[in-house]
Amino acid sequence: MAIAVRLLQIEETYALRRAVLRAGAPEAIVHYDTDDRPGTWHLGAVDDEGRVVATSTYFPQPCPVPGYDPGAYRLRSMAVAPGSQGAGVGRAVLRAGIERLEDDWVSLLWANARNSALGFYERCGFEAVWPSFVDADSGLPHTVVLRRLGAR
Repeated sequence: MAIAVRLLQIEETYALRRAVLRAGAPEAIVHYDTDDRPGTWHLGAVDDEGRVVATSTYFPQPCPVPGYDPGAYRLRSMAVAPGSQGAGVGRAVLRAGIERLEDDWVSLLWANARNSALGFYERCGFEAVWPSFVDADSGLPHTVVLRRLGAR
């Protein structure tokens, strides 16, 4: 499967956010207040048939862990379509997001990662830095992960 990583319009993220992050619940909220903040952008992967198979959202937000760079960016709504998981699609999207942040001299990226995805984040250079907690939106256990970035 050929994919292209590109910027997405917010509306292009909704279907995958609903399907992957909210278990397909039709009433699930898939537009967040952070989607409208200045500096927010959405990156995803599109397959050769034009389907969005991965999404991610990046926005400036200080890391909640004391002692870390307040000029950090947060990664949210990372989702890969079930049929594309394990094929490197999520890694490609994350790599492109990190490259853009490094080009903009951002030094830290953090996320509230689902515990079931911690292995993915660790393989992508993130470190788990906070005890697990249950996310209010999903009801699932999450852990704060972060990755220090080097300017390119």
